[in-house]
This record gives sequence, C-alpha cells and structure tokens, in this order.
Amino acid sequence: MIDVVATDEWRIVVPLRFRRWNHGQLPHIDSPEIDDRGYKMGTRPSSWGSTDVRGPTFGVVKGDSVRVAVVAEDIDESAPLYASSSSPSILKVNATNGGPLPSSGELWVTGMAQGTAALRIHLGSASGPILAEADVRVHRLLRVTLTPHIVRIDSTTTTGVNPAMPIDDMVRRLRAIWRPCGIDFRIAPTVADSVRLPSNRVNFMDINTGTWLQEVRTLLGLQRTRLSLPAGTRDESINWYIIQEFAPNANGNTVVGLGISRQTADQWGVDDTGIIVAAQAHGSPRDPEFTARTLAHEVGHFFRLAHVQRRNADNPVKDTYGRRQLMYPLSNITGGTNGIAVPRFNDVGYGDTVRGCLLTMKNHAHHSSDGECATARNAIHSNNWF
Repeated sequence: MIDVVATDEWRIVVPLRFRRWNHGQLPHIDSPEIDDRGYKMGTRPSSWGSTDVRGPTFGVVKGDSVRVAVVAEDIDESAPLYASSSSPSILKVNATNGGPLPSSGELWVTGMAQGTAALRIHLGSASGPILAEADVRVHRLLRVTLTPHIVRIDSTTTTGVNPAMPIDDMVRRLRAIWRPCGIDFRIAPTVADSVRLPSNRVNFMDINTGTWLQEVRTLLGLQRTRLSLPAGTRDESINWYIIQEFAPNANGNTVVGLGISRQTADQWGVDDTGIIVAAQAHGSPRDPEFTARTLAHEVGHFFRLAHVQRRNADNPVKDTYGRRQLMYPLSNITGGTNGIAVPRFNDVGYGDTVRGCLLTMKNHAHHSSDGECATARNAIHSNNWF
C-alpha cells in the first residue's frame, strides 16, 4: 500500500491516487492540475468551509466537464473501480452507473453548481468500499480582460523591431493553466505601441543606474498615455506589454517577465499596473512553452500571488512540490543547470525543462504563500486590483 505521511503523527494508507489526466504533456483546459500535497485535510481556504475528505483537491468551473486519471498503485489493475459524488447536484460523475472505470483510469466529471463535493472511488460498485477520495471545488467563472500590446522599442539612434509572439497560443495555454481556479480571460484587440528608450531593451535589473524604474514606469503607462487618461485611472484590464528583450545587468543576469499588481505599483511608487513579457533573452527567441508559463506566472503576480514560500530566484525552495508550482521563480528546471535549485526530479509533469503549472488550492499553515486560487479570486472580487 501507499503509505502517505500526512503529519508527524498521522499516516494515511491509500491504494489509489488521482493524477492530472495528461501528465507529461502540455496544459489542457479539460485536464486540471491536482493539488495532492498532504492527505490530512482541514487545509481549505476558510471561505470554502471544512471537510473530512482525505485526499487531493482540484477545481472545475460550473458547466465544465473535466477528466482526471485514477491510478492503481497497490491494487490489481483488473479490480473493478466505480466513482460517486457526495453531492451530485454540485459535482456529477459522468460514468454510467459510476463505472466500472476503464483500464486507463480516465474519469470525467461535470461541475453542476458552485460548491464543494467529495469525488469517491469505490471497489466493486458505486456503493462499495471507498478506496480513495478527492475534494473537488466547483467555481463560478470569473472573467478578466487581457489587452496584448506589441511594443516596438526605439533607441536614440535606431528603430526597434516588433517582437514576435504567438499570442493565440500563449492565451490558449494561459486559459488552460488558470481554468482550475475558475478564472478565464476576455482578450481585447491587440494594440501596436512604440516607445523610445536609451537602448532597444528595457533596463530593469541594473538598479544602480536609477533608470530601471523610469523605463518600467514608461512601459506601464503606455495604455493610459495612448488613451489620454489621467494618472491613477483604472483601465479595467490587465495590460500585457510584449517587448523584444530586457537588458541584462552587470553580471549578465536578466529577467524575462514582470507582473505588477496594484500592491506592487504602490510599493514602487508607480501609477500603473500591468505585466511585461519578453519575446527573447540574451539575443535568442525564447521557447514558446517557457514564454507561456512566464505569461501565466506574471498574471499570477498581478493577482497578488508571491513566489513559492516568498523566496526568489536567488534562493528558491528545493522541494519537488515547489517546482511543480506555477509561481516557482525559475522557468528552467533542467537538472544540473540551476546550481542551488538542482531538482531531484527533472520532470514535474510537463517535460524535463520547465516548471509546473500547479496553482495551489490547499492552504497549509506552514506554507507562507499557499491557497493561491483563493488569493487570486479574492483579488479579483476586491475590485481594486487594477
């Protein structure tokens, strides 16, 4: 049996587990990430109420059908497995009579109404002994407007280039990553912008020059300036500024994205919020998969999410769960390339070169940046986050 140590004094034995259906592949909107960090519950966001479910958690939008994989760990693969929902009016199991589930373990469920229900896996029939269960949150969908800007950066001597970005592909992956939190994006028409800076790149890292904040401030104000709006005006959109490249600092290090929430803007003393994503780094085009994760990651910052355990790229967490999270501060997790962040497992479910896409639904007390889905939704509900 799988012996899961939930806390120092609790042990929970489970012969089955739940897994993202398309493990090892790109994010897909019908295959939610599963938050399986610890099986002793009591770790929900407080607004969701309490539960005695011992198992992982995942989210689904009301009206959506999604699939998960039920993986037989220490039980014969031929054992007849059936599924049931503790509240069919909230979460419906799509399998006829609950099963038996196919040998692949594929299980479809549909969100029927906002709330939380237990998804249970039984032996022999839909009323047989419970072998595993998951806590499923059905969300009401929240939509946020995202406005892409293709920004040509001219220098004092040369005309810049329009950065190449496959916006439709980026948005498709963005939606797949954020859908389990019940968040979707309304995409506004792409805006063509241009700006003149000392060089054809945005200087952010070299703070000793004092120019990093000035150039970031200029970029973040492009939409408001274009619309001739006064400082502090709410645009009711996430403005996504796509640039060619950030300039490296004196040590050769650079960033590939920034997400500036209202809180961060206030801390930095700037008027505008937004996200900035680079199409290339160190003179070379970035991998589209890396860039899509950067976009989703910076949107997370816009929704007030911190890096995992509030630790940045110079001191990231070393546990595998941390590297599965979207808010891990490093994009590239290839073994042996990140020094202090060399992972035990190169592949956290999306290939061996990228961080994962988990947005946490549980809210463990010892985790200083946990409960990310609830934090993001609360930021949107607050109506003062632009």
